[in-house]
Amino acid sequence: MSQMPAAQDQRLAASIRAPMTGDQLTEQERVAVAYFFRRLKLVSPAEYDRMFPTPDARKEAQRDYAPYIKNFTRVQIDAGFDRLHTLRQQGDDNHRFLDVDRAIGLVQMAARQGVYSPRSGKFYIPKPDPEAQPEYRLPNATRKERAEEARNKAMAELATLFTDEDED
Repeated sequence: MSQMPAAQDQRLAASIRAPMTGDQLTEQERVAVAYFFRRLKLVSPAEYDRMFPTPDARKEAQRDYAPYIKNFTRVQIDAGFDRLHTLRQQGDDNHRFLDVDRAIGLVQMAARQGVYSPRSGKFYIPKPDPEAQPEYRLPNATRKERAEEARNKAMAELATLFTDEDED
């Protein structure tokens, strides 16, 4: 078996030890990961301290879970943790103990299904603002065709008003 050069060995060890480094994340993604773990700690501080007894353990967990958390928005994270709080308050045994994977699953569910409303106990999808998100306003070919037909009909009626019937 051949020996690997030291530089190549160090790169391999770094890639195994740290699947996601801070340099690979944008500022917004780092904020999303930090916010997720802050919300996780607020659910149950004692369980959080048990899961991550040292700052190094917390940093490793953040690094490991960053690929799953980095693209969530603050609203999605809030909606997922609101759902987690509700399930824990209802005595759901699956969410009695704190688990990062279950929390990520609830945030993913909120991202797919919309925002959770504790009042109704259901998820709702907020209506998009057409001016803020123009990609939701797709052109409607039928509407354009009908508008063109109406314009042509109106122009034909106007043309008949201005033609002289006595010329025949």
